[in-house]
Amino acid sequence: MKMKKIIKFIFIMFGLLILGGIVGFLLAMGSYSIGFSELNGREFLENLLFKFFGGFGAYLFFGVLILCLIIILSLYFNTRKKAEKMMNLDDDDYEIEFKKFNKKATLSMVTLTISDILLWICFIAFVYTSIFDENTQRKLMDLIFTAFTFFAFQIFNVLIQRSIVNLLKKLDPRYKGDVLDKSFHKHWMDSLDEYEKIHVYKAGFKTYSLMSILLTALVLILSILTVLLQMGLFTVILLSLLRIFLFVSYAYYAKEEESEQPI
Repeated sequence: MKMKKIIKFIFIMFGLLILGGIVGFLLAMGSYSIGFSELNGREFLENLLFKFFGGFGAYLFFGVLILCLIIILSLYFNTRKKAEKMMNLDDDDYEIEFKKFNKKATLSMVTLTISDILLWICFIAFVYTSIFDENTQRKLMDLIFTAFTFFAFQIFNVLIQRSIVNLLKKLDPRYKGDVLDKSFHKHWMDSLDEYEKIHVYKAGFKTYSLMSILLTALVLILSILTVLLQMGLFTVILLSLLRIFLFVSYAYYAKEEESEQPI
């Protein structure tokens, strides 16, 4: 039975190898026939980036900033209002409402992280186009103001996170840790009960599995685009190194957890 599975696996791998070769050959021939081989994908993306962010970079940054602030503050005050209402509840109702509050707090944290990433993309794209723009002097003040605003948002982001964590700690004193402390994650994990830790571990493993699939798919897709559109190897190499780091770090921490278990 085991041998049949091994033989089946080998046949599938050979089939995928042949299929990949055929697809690669057809794509290469097709790219030559329609002129893709003469198209430099990196130059195309850079020109697109300069045209878009060169003219609208600052407006896009502040537009995303305002939108993120509206969503974040709305979620935060909603979460805070929920916490205030829970102060006078009975124990049975309190436990049910605390779970709802925890979901709102998690949503707020996720929104803060996504907002930070989106603003970072807009900010670094605007900085890149401004530095290499011919009219650098004209954009210098815009660049300084945008950088100052981005820095201020980072402070705002951390303080909002700290306030949400403090609300959680106020509702359940069992939770420990300060967001401003570099050991916050360790203190927070130590304060969780076994049931909550299992949830965290499951979420971490699912994230690891998803990221390994996503990185593998991105490496394959970008490898094809690199050949067809001359996109450059840097992104493929970087993602491949991230795959190595993901697998090695998972194996390291799994071994570390295993060594900490009592014999």
